[in-house]
Amino acid sequence: MAQMAKIEAQSSIMSPPTQVYDFFKFDLTQLTSIVPQLFNDVKVVDGKPGQPGGTLQYELFVFGEKLTIKLKAEKIDDAKRSITFTVLQEDKNRKNTALMIKVTVNNGNITWSLQFADSKDVSEDVTRYAKAIIDLIIKALDIYLQFS
Repeated sequence: MAQMAKIEAQSSIMSPPTQVYDFFKFDLTQLTSIVPQLFNDVKVVDGKPGQPGGTLQYELFVFGEKLTIKLKAEKIDDAKRSITFTVLQEDKNRKNTALMIKVTVNNGNITWSLQFADSKDVSEDVTRYAKAIIDLIIKALDIYLQFS
């Protein structure tokens, strides 16, 4: 049986944590406007954003590769400002498949956790790229929220 692997990253934010959390809970469809260099298209495919079961489908461009993923909100914990998403589908050509993404918004930072199916798929390069992409998204989001 494969050993699970986890990547965690933390990014500083200046925006109020409630505003950032509400964005992740209700407004993830706006990522195409905030980070267009990564997110090409997004649509709600099941349920409603902000509720468990709400599922979004994204088309992304990561390092020149087009990926299609579906994120399903599994657990929403308003008290901890934490949302856990399950990756339901990912492009079959992609070797690394994240099974779970957890976002927790704290005062002054956001913690991301990505859990992968197999630890042998998570190299130093994958970790570095994941952290760089997360940092790009968080910085763009923080700027967007400060001026909106």
